[in-house]
Amino acid sequence: EGADERQVGPEPVQIAGLRWKSVLEIACGEAHNLARCVGGTVYSWGLGGSGRLGLGHYKSVQQPAKVDLGDKVCVAVACGFY
Repeated sequence: EGADERQVGPEPVQIAGLRWKSVLEIACGEAHNLARCVGGTVYSWGLGGSGRLGLGHYKSVQQPAKVDLGDKVCVAVACGFY
């Protein structure tokens, strides 16, 4: 259950990697996505070019990966083209 591959359709689908997370906010960019969860944690996935995922590398990631914020807490997410 839940999306584990890139799927396009008219209906929303559950993201398998976020199934047990309490997601407060989702942001979608041209080719990447961010999810902000309870407690201020952030997960990102999509194309990693230009470091847009914030994971410390340029690799693309198909499933949500936790962004290391150190001791910081995220209060909002937004995505653009890059």
